[in-house]
Amino acid sequence: MWKLSATLVCFLMCAVAHLTFTNLKCQMIDRQFGLFEKCLIKAVNRTHKYVDISTKIYKFPVDNVTLKLLPMRHDHGYRPFFVNLTFDVGGFFRNLQNENGPKELILRELFQTVKAYTNINHTCPYYHDVEISKLWTGNLEARFLRYLPMPQGDYSLSLNWYTSRVNRATVKVYFRLTDR
Repeated sequence: MWKLSATLVCFLMCAVAHLTFTNLKCQMIDRQFGLFEKCLIKAVNRTHKYVDISTKIYKFPVDNVTLKLLPMRHDHGYRPFFVNLTFDVGGFFRNLQNENGPKELILRELFQTVKAYTNINHTCPYYHDVEISKLWTGNLEARFLRYLPMPQGDYSLSLNWYTSRVNRATVKVYFRLTDR
C-alpha cells in the first residue's frame, strides 16, 4: 500500500515541468475579417520566453464567438493526445463563476492563466482589436501545469476562432515540456 502512495506522490510532485515555447503560427483565414499585426515569441533569458499576439479587426461588432481547442503531442508527427474541446466564448464569460464541468474547468484555468495579459475578458460583442501581450512561460508552469500533469515531450495547441460559425483565425502554439 505504501508503494502505491509513494508512486502517486512522486507522480504528482515529479509532474512539475518546465515549459518552453518553440514556435507560434498565426493565420487569419478570413482576410476580410482582420489581420495579425504581431505574432511572435521573444526570449526573456535562456529558459523563459513570452508570446505577443496582436490582431486588427475590420468587422465590428464581433459576436457569437466559438473557440475550438485541438491539443496535439509530437510522436512521429503531431497526433491528438486529448479530446478536442469546443467552447462558446460569450457563454463562458457569462457563466464564469459557475462550475459547469470538467470541460469548462480546463478553459477556466487557461483563462485565469492568461487574463492579465489579454483584453479578451468580457462577454460578446467585441468592439476592439484583440491582444495578448507578454504571456510568459513561468505563469503557465505555475498555474496551469500543476493541474494537468503531462509527460515530457513536444506539444502543440491549436486555437481555432469562429464567429457566426465561420472560421476566422487559427493560432498554433508549439511548446516543449521538460523536467528542469
